[in-house]
Amino acid sequence: MGWKVGLLVLVVAVAGGAWAGVGLTIWLGLGREIGIFFVMAAAIATEAVIWALALVLGVSVYESRRKIWRALTRQPRAETD
Repeated sequence: MGWKVGLLVLVVAVAGGAWAGVGLTIWLGLGREIGIFFVMAAAIATEAVIWALALVLGVSVYESRRKIWRALTRQPRAETD
């Protein structure tokens, strides 16, 4: 499990750097193109954190996420009297 935790730490550090880039882009007003780049990098890195965390915790986290997504996206049933 040691390498998995190391991977998680690395991915979290990359995601943190990407989000710091978003903050710096906004704070320094570096421009739209650079901002879009950092936002996309932060989104991908955040998704990588979710997958790395699922790897560390086990596949059941992935299955739980699928169940939650299915529950959120299903159509509500029409109530009949």
